[in-house]
Amino acid sequence: MTERPEQQQRMSSDSVRDDLVARIQQRLGDRLTRTVVDDEGRGWVVYAIPARDYDRRTGPCLVFESVEVIRRLRTCPDNWYELSEEDLYTLSLHP
Repeated sequence: MTERPEQQQRMSSDSVRDDLVARIQQRLGDRLTRTVVDDEGRGWVVYAIPARDYDRRTGPCLVFESVEVIRRLRTCPDNWYELSEEDLYTLSLHP
């Protein structure tokens, strides 16, 4: 069975996405991370970072990082690691 061009392109873009997500995760080291994929096939690495000393906010932030975009949610839910992939990604869409 021969793969159609769109299947080959999707497999290629999936492997590129997976490679780039792996690079982000490698850079983060032992930090607790999750990976989600949005409707456009973009891979996001999600992780929490502690508040900085100079930041007036007291809790950690949740970061959504893709190859092209980084989003930060200032209020990190305690259960972020247990949320479904869809619920977790939905958090990134709200300021």
